[in-house]
Amino acid sequence: MLICDEMFSEESLKAVMHDLFVAGTDTTAVTLSWLNIYLLYYPRVQKKLHEELDRVVGRTRPALLSDRKR
Repeated sequence: MLICDEMFSEESLKAVMHDLFVAGTDTTAVTLSWLNIYLLYYPRVQKKLHEELDRVVGRTRPALLSDRKR
């Protein structure tokens, strides 16, 4: 049986955290890339998205997390 210190070191924790961060970053990047490709191929959807953003957020400020409710 291994002692806890032998199973979990600071180095192994760093490696796991790095893996989780890189995996999450990569997934987000790929998702956003596919969204951009989809919008390029479907301009009607792009137009609807733009209209909704203008209606909900407006053009004078950036979108906020609180805008999700609307």
